[in-house]
Amino acid sequence: MVQARILYTIVLLAENALGEARIVPDSAIESALKLGLHRRDFAEKHASGLTTLEESMRRTWYELYVTDGCIATLQRKGLFKTNAVNAEVLLPCEELVYESGMCFMPVTLEDFHNSVFAEEEKVFSSFCYRIEAVRLVGRVLTITGGHGAEKELVQAVDNAPAAFIHHLPRSKSEPEVVNTFGELDELMFQAHTFIHYSTILLHFSRGDLISPDPVMQNVPGSNFTKLLCPYSRRYMHSIKAIEASKSLSILAALRAPVHKHSPFFMYPLALAATVQLSVGAIHAKSSSGCLEQHSDRVKLILGVLKSLGRHWSAADTVLRTLKKAASAVFRSPRNGPSHTVGQDEVVDSGMDTCPDVPIDNEWLHNFDV
Repeated sequence: MVQARILYTIVLLAENALGEARIVPDSAIESALKLGLHRRDFAEKHASGLTTLEESMRRTWYELYVTDGCIATLQRKGLFKTNAVNAEVLLPCEELVYESGMCFMPVTLEDFHNSVFAEEEKVFSSFCYRIEAVRLVGRVLTITGGHGAEKELVQAVDNAPAAFIHHLPRSKSEPEVVNTFGELDELMFQAHTFIHYSTILLHFSRGDLISPDPVMQNVPGSNFTKLLCPYSRRYMHSIKAIEASKSLSILAALRAPVHKHSPFFMYPLALAATVQLSVGAIHAKSSSGCLEQHSDRVKLILGVLKSLGRHWSAADTVLRTLKKAASAVFRSPRNGPSHTVGQDEVVDSGMDTCPDVPIDNEWLHNFDV
């Protein structure tokens, strides 16, 4: 029943039934905790010695953890329930090992977190890195409230996703998400998506790219409270949000079957597009050569959402919303002739090509869901 409710929650989100999607996970979590699914010995006790079944039970808990984290992110909750549980479940193995039914020795969370201090590098399963990425999203959520957070705390939380990327084994790095045979590691794809998503969640509201206008609530996955930061810091927050949105667009550009991605992917995509639209609105006023690049990224994201929309109605809703905003930004009349970018021109370094340009958020007022 826990497994069924997890799948049902994902489908509800994908079909834009957000109200019910907020309720079903609670019943799944309640059932899981009542069963003791979060305890280390649960799988061993109930799998009758079948290692594959033990692994399935462990994966059920962690899939519930990931789903709960995604729901909490969309709702901007400061805490998600499974993250507050003192879980002792051993970590899942690699997909190929699981599918083959071979024997394997699962590791603990402590083993995983202590590995960064080990003399020799140890490679864990993609599932492990995906779990850690969701945990880092959870850390960001704890400081996304309307009152912001102390500079040192924000910096500490910002360090965690950066450290995650640096400590990844080469085989799990972003360029290796697709192997030489063109096969996508979907779990690492999701892990990298969550990391970039967490970076935007942390920095977008603290930068100077967005308006506190309530119309922003209509961009799915982009409902932010504007946080006031010292002026000198807003610039760097904006740069980090822009870079993360660019990284998400690179993931979106991978030539992998779009329908195999998790429906959750549409929400980080929506947020990445919102960042590109925000900075695009600035560059449109400055006749910057960057504008075409922002437009291309938004077109890519709209295309991926269009493909996802053939399977999930929520993607179509996101697509229609962003199309209206994109039309307002990129079809706006601009002074002067069209600008062609030269090879010696710096055009892709975030905000540095158009300093001191006031943000025109007029495009935000002209669309809704």
